[in-house]
Amino acid sequence: MTIELKDTYDIDDVRSGITTSLDALESIRQRVRLIRLAVTSDLLGDYGSDPIAQGLDDLHVDIEHHLVDLRGVQIMVRRFAQEP
Repeated sequence: MTIELKDTYDIDDVRSGITTSLDALESIRQRVRLIRLAVTSDLLGDYGSDPIAQGLDDLHVDIEHHLVDLRGVQIMVRRFAQEP
């Protein structure tokens, strides 16, 4: 989910942005855990390392998107803090 940047924000916008970012980070944490489990317990068997490589590639792309969202939250909070 991409965080919408506006000229002004209210507290609900800030809360929503933080919640979105935290949910995204939790999703990443769970995916890293599954990849780690697959690597350490050889769950993939005959599939080899291709699924792990693809999972890591997908994770890298998602992390980049979530970093953009977190930067959006940072901008949102700065603008919110400057509002009277």
